[in-house]
Amino acid sequence: SIISSLHIPNIYNSEKITGLLYTVPFTLYAFNTVVSLVYRPPQRGPVDQSGQQLLKWFIGVLLGSFICGFLSFLLFFWAALRYFEDFLPSLIILSIVGFWQGYRYCSAHITYRNVYLIIGIGLILISIVVSTLIALSFGSPRFEEFNPHLWNFLQQ
Repeated sequence: SIISSLHIPNIYNSEKITGLLYTVPFTLYAFNTVVSLVYRPPQRGPVDQSGQQLLKWFIGVLLGSFICGFLSFLLFFWAALRYFEDFLPSLIILSIVGFWQGYRYCSAHITYRNVYLIIGIGLILISIVVSTLIALSFGSPRFEEFNPHLWNFLQQ
C-alpha cells in the first residue's frame, strides 16, 4: 500500500511470478518469426509464393493471438503465473516456427546447423525442466499433504 494507514484487500496482492525468459527460454526463437515477416533471406531454387503467403498469414495470426493475450495479462491489476496459459501456447508455436526457420537458414553449413540444433535442444530441455520445477514448487504444500513421509525424505 502506498499509504500505510490504508488497508488493501488481499485480492490486490499478486502471487509469486517468474519472468517469461527464465521459465521458457525457448521462446527466444519467436523473434525469428517476427524478423521473418520483415526480412526474407534470399531463397535458392524456386519459391512457392502461395506457401509463403500461407506461412505469413499463420505467423500473423499467431502473433496477433500472442499480443492480445499478453496485453490482457498486462492490464490485470492482479497477476499470477497461471495467466501465462492465455498467451504461452501461441508463443511456443511461434518459437517452434522460428526454430524451424533458423534451421532451414543454417542447413547449408553443417557446423552452424549442428551448433544451432544443440543450442535449440538445450533451450527446449531447460524450458521443460524449469517449468516442471516451478510447477512443483508452487504445488509443494499440496504434495506435502499428499505424502508427508516422501516429502520429508525429498527435503533431506
